[in-house]
Amino acid sequence: ALRSTAEEVKRTFSLLKTELHQDNILFVFLIGHGSFDGREAKFNLVGPDLPASEYDTLLSSLPTRRIVVINMASASGEFAKSLSAKGRIVITATHNGQETNATHFPGFFIDALNATDADTDQDGHVSVLEAFVYANRLTAEFYTRAGRLATEHALLEDNGDGVGHERV
Repeated sequence: ALRSTAEEVKRTFSLLKTELHQDNILFVFLIGHGSFDGREAKFNLVGPDLPASEYDTLLSSLPTRRIVVINMASASGEFAKSLSAKGRIVITATHNGQETNATHFPGFFIDALNATDADTDQDGHVSVLEAFVYANRLTAEFYTRAGRLATEHALLEDNGDGVGHERV
């Protein structure tokens, strides 16, 4: 079984570099935990973690320029700044590195991919935007129903300016 290590992530990107073409679309899902030390955001792996800047380097080395990164980890909001680029969509479960609690957004986002009510334009497909809006709404409803203060606020960054938005 493969382990989620920095070396394995780098090896996977090396493979992608040879297998992807310019017209491909790559989806990268990061599900787990993240951290932010005030300077650098990281996605937690077995052993040393990779910072967002390293993921940016790995993504930039690929031949495809259409990439969707969905970082569902705690403290993931900082990735929106680091991974922002033309042709990329970056979704994060939190709006900054200080939101460090476990996130509920991932489950709702994954549910959205098969939810007929997430397909708001009724075209038979759930777009990335529709999944984001659906998951964001259900995440907010989860906290409201539980009577809890929301500890995560998902962002979507899709124009390369490094600024993610909760509402689109």
